[in-house]
Amino acid sequence: MSQDASHKTRSVFDTLEIRGVSVPNRIALAPINTGFANRGRPSGKLLDFHKARSGRGIGISVVGNVAVRTDLVTNENTVVLDNNSNDLRHKVVTKGIKTNGSVPGIQLAACPTWLSPKQQWKPKDKEAELTRIQRHLLDTRSKDIQSVLDSFIRSIAIAEKCGYEYIEIHGAHGYLISMLSSKTFNMRSDDFSPNGPWLKNFILDARTECKGILAVRLSWKFGILEPEYEEFHSIDLARKCISHGADIISWSSGAYTLSRDYIYPKSQGIPVGDHEVYRKVKQEDFISIVSGGLSLVKSQDIAENVLLGLGRPLLADPSHSQKVLENRINDICECQRTGRCHFFTRGLARIECGSNPSIGNEV
Repeated sequence: MSQDASHKTRSVFDTLEIRGVSVPNRIALAPINTGFANRGRPSGKLLDFHKARSGRGIGISVVGNVAVRTDLVTNENTVVLDNNSNDLRHKVVTKGIKTNGSVPGIQLAACPTWLSPKQQWKPKDKEAELTRIQRHLLDTRSKDIQSVLDSFIRSIAIAEKCGYEYIEIHGAHGYLISMLSSKTFNMRSDDFSPNGPWLKNFILDARTECKGILAVRLSWKFGILEPEYEEFHSIDLARKCISHGADIISWSSGAYTLSRDYIYPKSQGIPVGDHEVYRKVKQEDFISIVSGGLSLVKSQDIAENVLLGLGRPLLADPSHSQKVLENRINDICECQRTGRCHFFTRGLARIECGSNPSIGNEV
């Protein structure tokens, strides 16, 4: 793929079509684990959350961090989509999103207990945590890894039947796919090494089951090695995922058990042209979703191969992008950066928002 692809500039509110799916604009609700689940099933609050964050101004509304098995959840309030799931509840969610005019999306994830995040923001000893992860990956049996990959494929098939038209594989933030694909964490030398055949086979199988948009979320950097090395590896991994059949690379950064500073950047209000990931990926010959501290007000013209992912702005104000579209900038309820959305770190069961106390009860 070309490293110097020339892309036209488009309005962020222009439509696009990917894999036969019509996306009404180039704004995606970033995948967020809300905690709105009852025994792994989507709750009424989850439906309300996504109804409020779909429609005019939002192209793709992504249900975030949905575990592919009950033993692979990040916490007890994580939504699960497996053979035992109540498909009807997911169908209600997708119908609510689509009726409002957005593309219904889901992010599928797998987090074994040894990768589960703790409440602490970062470990006391980063090197010790890195070594611990490397050792666990080495000790994990091949059949157990394959079992997780098979669970992803089953969940993708179920997601299709539930009406999700955008399916994202969570390969960032230090979850299992993220660790397997990283040369920093994965020291294995078998078929599940970073360069082993598992990734190609996995994406090909996912592509077979996913008839709509298939995305992979990757970490741009982990903050362990030199930034240039981590960025080079990330771009190389992204190109492989695309060549194997993925349609979109959704970018984030960091790993939960190492540091959340990269996952939740302190900088906010960044024009997309100043965003380090955007500057690099806009030159690539594939579609990316760029997120992390972006200002939509300052980012209304973007490269045609890029979508914007918005998280905290849409938590604070579900109509944020619609108000930008209608030039009602002064009406926007801005994120006050209270940190209350980090509910798990704070020992809570569900998401809160200091700027939007009614979150989950907005419709």
